[in-house]
Amino acid sequence: MITAVLDANVLASSFVRSNPAAAPVLLLDAWRARSYTLVVSEHILTELRHTFEDRYFRRRLTP
Repeated sequence: MITAVLDANVLASSFVRSNPAAAPVLLLDAWRARSYTLVVSEHILTELRHTFEDRYFRRRLTP
Protein backbone atom coordinates (compact mmCIF):
# COMPACT_ATOMS: atom_id res chain seq x y z
CA MET A 1 0.00 0.00 0.00
CA ILE A 2 1.24 3.46 -0.90
CA THR A 3 1.52 6.01 1.90
CA ALA A 4 1.44 9.68 0.91
CA VAL A 5 1.61 13.11 2.50
CA LEU A 6 -0.16 15.83 0.54
CA ASP A 7 0.52 19.52 0.93
CA ALA A 8 -2.30 21.56 2.51
CA ASN A 9 -2.70 23.54 -0.72
CA VAL A 10 -3.20 20.35 -2.73
CA LEU A 11 -5.76 19.13 -0.21
CA ALA A 12 -7.60 22.46 -0.22
CA SER A 13 -7.66 22.59 -4.02
CA SER A 14 -9.09 19.09 -4.18
CA PHE A 15 -12.18 20.15 -2.23
CA VAL A 16 -13.10 22.97 -4.64
CA ARG A 17 -13.52 20.54 -7.58
CA SER A 18 -13.66 23.28 -10.21
CA ASN A 19 -12.00 20.85 -12.63
CA PRO A 20 -12.85 17.18 -11.99
CA ALA A 21 -9.80 16.08 -14.00
CA ALA A 22 -7.34 18.22 -12.03
CA ALA A 23 -4.57 16.36 -10.21
CA PRO A 24 -5.68 17.41 -6.68
CA VAL A 25 -9.21 16.15 -7.33
CA LEU A 26 -7.93 12.86 -8.74
CA LEU A 27 -5.65 12.44 -5.71
CA LEU A 28 -8.54 12.95 -3.29
CA ASP A 29 -10.73 10.56 -5.27
CA ALA A 30 -7.98 7.92 -5.21
CA TRP A 31 -7.68 8.31 -1.44
CA ARG A 32 -11.44 7.92 -1.04
CA ALA A 33 -11.19 4.76 -3.15
CA ARG A 34 -8.53 3.53 -0.69
CA SER A 35 -5.81 3.46 -3.34
CA TYR A 36 -3.32 4.86 -0.83
CA THR A 37 -3.05 5.83 2.81
CA LEU A 38 -3.09 9.57 3.44
CA VAL A 39 -0.85 10.76 6.25
CA VAL A 40 -1.42 14.21 7.76
CA SER A 41 0.10 16.07 10.66
CA GLU A 42 -1.35 18.57 13.07
CA HIS A 43 0.62 21.26 11.22
CA ILE A 44 -1.00 20.33 7.88
CA LEU A 45 -4.48 20.25 9.43
CA THR A 46 -3.93 23.67 11.01
CA GLU A 47 -2.73 25.11 7.70
CA LEU A 48 -5.72 23.53 5.94
CA ARG A 49 -8.12 25.03 8.49
CA HIS A 50 -6.60 28.50 7.95
CA THR A 51 -6.78 28.05 4.17
CA PHE A 52 -10.48 27.21 4.38
CA GLU A 53 -11.06 30.44 6.32
CA ASP A 54 -9.90 32.41 3.29
CA ARG A 55 -12.69 34.24 1.43
CA TYR A 56 -11.98 32.29 -1.78
CA PHE A 57 -12.73 28.98 -0.08
CA ARG A 58 -15.58 30.25 2.08
CA ARG A 59 -17.45 31.24 -1.10
CA ARG A 60 -16.86 27.89 -2.78
CA LEU A 61 -17.35 25.38 0.05
CA THR A 62 -20.26 24.62 2.33
CA PRO A 63 -19.67 23.75 5.97
